[in-house]
Parts: sequence; structure tokens; C-alpha cells
Amino acid sequence: MAHAAQNVLIEYIKENQDKLYRIAYTYTKNQEAALDVVQEAITKSLENIGRLRNEEYVKTWFYRILINEAIKASKSIKYFVDYDTVQSFAPVVMKNNLWKILICIQLYKSLIRN
Repeated sequence: MAHAAQNVLIEYIKENQDKLYRIAYTYTKNQEAALDVVQEAITKSLENIGRLRNEEYVKTWFYRILINEAIKASKSIKYFVDYDTVQSFAPVVMKNNLWKILICIQLYKSLIRN
């Protein structure tokens, strides 16, 4: 059974590689992280294919592994705000005590760009 399930899994991954990448990217918002997520999901699924009880659920099973890996990766991604950008706003912001709001806005903008 494990061999047949492994073949189904490999075919599924080959046929849906773009879709799997897009799913991972939606969580990570980062190209390299999304590729790592897909790679890690493939590795884990191939290592644990023997645990799959019913071959007909191989796609659902893999999808769940992919989502779990994407969630885990998205929690560990650190976002940085460019120091020079923050410094350029410092004089205006410090006068108005709005520096915390500005940093949040800049962080949000940097997240969108990634």
C-alpha cells in the first residue's frame, strides 16, 4: 500500500507544483520561504507515507502537511523596517509623539512589498 500511495503522492505533486507553491506563498509572502515550505512538506510526506491508512486520502493528507508547514514558517518569518526610512521621518514624528504609529505604518508597507 505504501508504494502505491507514494506513487499517487508523487504524481499529485508533479501535477500541482504551481498550485502548491502558490498556497505556500499565500502564507509566507516570501518566494524563498514558500519554496522551503513546499520542499519540507514533500520531505515530511515521503518520510511518513507509511502512516497513511487510506490511499484515497493522499491528496488531503499532503495538503494538510503543506498548510501546517506554511503556518509554521509564517510564524517564524521576521520582518524588518529599513532604519534609514524610519530616520527620515524622525524629526516630524518626534515632535508629534507619533513615532509608534509611523513605525507600524512602515512595517505594514514593508510587509506588502515582500
